[in-house]
Amino acid sequence: MITAVVVYSNTGNTRLVADAIADRLGVVVTVLVADQVQPTPWAILRLGFAVLFGGTTPVRIVGPDPAGADLVVLAAPVWAGRLAVPMRSWLATKPALPKRVALVMTGGAPAPSSRAMPDFADHAGCKPVATLYASEAQMASGGYATACDTFCRQIMAL
Repeated sequence: MITAVVVYSNTGNTRLVADAIADRLGVVVTVLVADQVQPTPWAILRLGFAVLFGGTTPVRIVGPDPAGADLVVLAAPVWAGRLAVPMRSWLATKPALPKRVALVMTGGAPAPSSRAMPDFADHAGCKPVATLYASEAQMASGGYATACDTFCRQIMAL
């Protein structure tokens, strides 16, 4: 099985989880870069509107092209209870995704909002074969590692 891991990470938490998953699966991470996502008041306001009203931002891909993979793991943070705009923007380009897609989200809340994973799945155009949510508390304590182990065992059993 050929697996790809595609990640967008603004603070580094989602990248940490994606790297842990990629290490366990023996693959290289593909990173989405959104140069216009900056910690400035104007950029934050613009992205807030994009989250709420379906806007996009330019993204570029760095790393292996996930096209041709049998399974793609998509990883992104939750922004305002929804999928982060850069991942949503990339998915809007209609990348060639396989039938088997697994979703990973990170966020500050102990659990994702009720609409976060469904929003991610809608944008990916799939029913995920597996999902994982890692909270900031899990990131700080290292508890995400056990969740990554379980997630990887689940997708490798497919």
